[in-house]
Amino acid sequence: MSNQSESRHYRELVVVDDDRYSGAYSRAEYTAWWGIPPDDIDAGDPTCDEFWYKNPEVLCGKGNTAQEAFRDLAAKIDAKGWLFEPKFIDILDDKYGTHLYMLYESPEFVKWLGV
Repeated sequence: MSNQSESRHYRELVVVDDDRYSGAYSRAEYTAWWGIPPDDIDAGDPTCDEFWYKNPEVLCGKGNTAQEAFRDLAAKIDAKGWLFEPKFIDILDDKYGTHLYMLYESPEFVKWLGV
């Protein structure tokens, strides 16, 4: 692994979650987070609305599918020049009643991502 400078960040977990409000506040069906997502995104309507209003540039991936959200997050991190090497991917999808926990770049992950 390369040396970490102040301009680079490293986290071991990416969480991809279906949006509780179907994108009403986040403007996406799915969001992807580098680390643990903020509690406010799954709070009540006023709290969730306030979070997205006050944090329009928050670092998270967004998409119509879980895979799109993950790719969007990876692209945003890459655009900042930060090192993106998570170890685990946690996918919470209440819409379909699924919860997947995978190693990053494992065969299961590659199949899920559709690479």
